[in-house]
Amino acid sequence: MEDFEKKRQMMTDIVRAYGIRDENVLEAMRMVPRHLFVRKEMQDLSYENIALPIAYRQTISQPYTIAHMLELLELKKNHNVLEIGSGSGYNAALMAYITGKKGKITSVELIYELTQLSIKNIAAARTELKKQKIELADIEIICDDGSLGWPKNKPYDRAILTAATPRIPDTIFRQMKEGGIVVAPVGTPSSCRMVTAVKLKGNIRRTAGEENFGFVPLRGEHGYSKF
Repeated sequence: MEDFEKKRQMMTDIVRAYGIRDENVLEAMRMVPRHLFVRKEMQDLSYENIALPIAYRQTISQPYTIAHMLELLELKKNHNVLEIGSGSGYNAALMAYITGKKGKITSVELIYELTQLSIKNIAAARTELKKQKIELADIEIICDDGSLGWPKNKPYDRAILTAATPRIPDTIFRQMKEGGIVVAPVGTPSSCRMVTAVKLKGNIRRTAGEENFGFVPLRGEHGYSKF
């Protein structure tokens, strides 16, 4: 355990060196046990700044990419957050740490087996964090087409897409509060720009970053049909 704690601190230091300044994001990465969200045979690599395969041709993104997206998201305590693509559950756990016990995370995943993996991993992380008297927000993992969002739990303060999308679906914006922020990798799976979109008076203001990222493709009605 001590070894993992040291590695978590080193990972956080690397992410900070890459330019991440949001202390809430850095604290979450320092505290949430990432090794519980990767395959057992890869746990030694869990705190390296690399993406790792999880299952079903899906990956857990590299720590810097995750931190960058969460910093753009500007999460606050008690936020109601929509996540498209739960993967192994790590990103949802980080957001649940930041939003605190009165927050709410809704994570929609198309692959049933990954929803079960996320639920199991998040439960294990909760157990570890409770030993330190840390409570996460409520996390609801749903197996469905995330490109349609999840209207039942709207309106959302924030939304994040964890897969490459041709564009941010209008269905997501319709589920956001006024002033809500959506962060998504927009482009092809091999070359995405991180887009931050803010809903203001019914209009959407978009800002695209300059860095290129690679992501698995978004599946579903508003995602990619190939790749």
